[in-house]
Amino acid sequence: FNNNIEGTQIAIDNDNVMYHRICWGASGQWGAWKSDSVGENSKNRILPTLSLFQKVGVVGDSYASGELAFDGQYVDHYEISWLQILARKDGFTGTNFSKGGMSTRTWLTNQNCMPLMQSSDAQELYILALGINDEALGNSYIGNEADIDNGADTFYGNYGKIIKAIQAKSPQAKLVIATIADNSDIATKFNE
Repeated sequence: FNNNIEGTQIAIDNDNVMYHRICWGASGQWGAWKSDSVGENSKNRILPTLSLFQKVGVVGDSYASGELAFDGQYVDHYEISWLQILARKDGFTGTNFSKGGMSTRTWLTNQNCMPLMQSSDAQELYILALGINDEALGNSYIGNEADIDNGADTFYGNYGKIIKAIQAKSPQAKLVIATIADNSDIATKFNE
């Protein structure tokens, strides 16, 4: 979204291996991914925490909203969502811009999600956790990277709209995009 960036990207895989890469200067070129083991025998025992942020927001679906289902009733329980649990643990204020059942398409059109994000305080970190419900829309909904700029009604295009809205609201905010917690073929395509 910005070719003149400097920053660091961090990822942690299912085996608890942390990877990082750095981008310096106006070239906008990211360096190679390097791994940092954080296992039992590692010298690097610093595990990730969100305690350096004061305000963290999550854009997401039921996985982000603490949704539970009983007797066919789906209810969001934000107070027990993972964001609020981390907020209590790490001492930041967490704001859920999430709702069960949301896809990138419906998050943009929902009468609560986008308006709440736009009317709330700017956050220092936004975690984007959408995609599970996008899978149901199939392979044809994925689109391609060009859709980020052309605003197409695809996964790429709608995620691009969400990210641009966040950047307009809070230009200095850090963004984390969560992958889909599924290992199906279509989830792999959405995660890529």
